[in-house]
Amino acid sequence: MFPLFLIFLLVGVMLWVFYQGHPDGRFRCPKSNPAPASQTNDFIFPIFMMTEVPHVLKGFLIVAILSAAMSSVSSALTSLASGHARWISSQARHGDARKSFI
Repeated sequence: MFPLFLIFLLVGVMLWVFYQGHPDGRFRCPKSNPAPASQTNDFIFPIFMMTEVPHVLKGFLIVAILSAAMSSVSSALTSLASGHARWISSQARHGDARKSFI
């Protein structure tokens, strides 16, 4: 948990340094129209991704998100298939399945 916290902290600090280091207005963080309960600072990272990051890196980010989602779905399907196969094999034996798996 601590390394993940440091990564998020480092990203926030680097964005702050980026927007503070360019006072000429060229890289000014655009204002958005947030919902009443949210703050404008919540949109700094998505705005940075849309305005400053090259298209190639945006593509790599989308690929990383999709591969993580596919990995999660794959592990869920594998565990479901394993449980179903175990249930079918226990039903085929017509006996107490717990004794055969111990």
